[in-house]
Amino acid sequence: LLYKLNCSKYFLWSGELDAAFAFLEGIFEDNPQHIVAQQVLESLKTDTQFCPLSQQMGESSIISNNVDDTANIFLDCAENYSKQGEFRMASNNYSSFLAKFPEHPLVESVNLLLPDLLIKVAKASGSGTIERPNESGWAPDGIARVVIQNDSPHDLRIVFSGPEARIETLPACATCTDSMISPLYCPEEGPIGTYDLTPGEFEVLVETINEEDIIPFTGTWSFQGGKSFYSCFFIVTTTIYR
Repeated sequence: LLYKLNCSKYFLWSGELDAAFAFLEGIFEDNPQHIVAQQVLESLKTDTQFCPLSQQMGESSIISNNVDDTANIFLDCAENYSKQGEFRMASNNYSSFLAKFPEHPLVESVNLLLPDLLIKVAKASGSGTIERPNESGWAPDGIARVVIQNDSPHDLRIVFSGPEARIETLPACATCTDSMISPLYCPEEGPIGTYDLTPGEFEVLVETINEEDIIPFTGTWSFQGGKSFYSCFFIVTTTIYR
């Protein structure tokens, strides 16, 4: 088993994840109670050495049959990646956890952590800056109402991290197109998202979903209670503008 462990580490080092996982899975298939298998589980709690294989481990019947709670693989890897400043890897593991274990008792805690990580990932990638929407009217006392219209042909993800944490998806506008120049005013054609937030200061991310050629935008938005704020988003060439 020690041979399989060393082979797994070697293939991890060389970037051959399928081969690395085959050796790792073989350890648990042969003897899940062996000290080598237990060393792997302890490593997952303290470092990220085997975390590139977290997705394969979560999908393996051999691993799941011999590990008390495979959800902890994703949670421990995400926490350790976050401590190392590997925010993209941390957010990927938390996202995988939410998709695979939607009824887990720690889902609410992860939902509070993930928005901040996504914003850190966007900033590290060189995000642009987007200003707070303009005041547009009144809202109920104790509520800051943010109204955003998606005037782009792309699905948008809007992330709020502050007095509360939220991740929202705003569908694409079916009749909108990307533009070569910035329009003088909002086209007001696309879907509208209305978000009632706790007043205060938020870090915000606006990005397209699964489209790496369009850079994300981030900003710090301060909202007063009892007021509403409106903005629209559209795409100019490959950039989101407000």
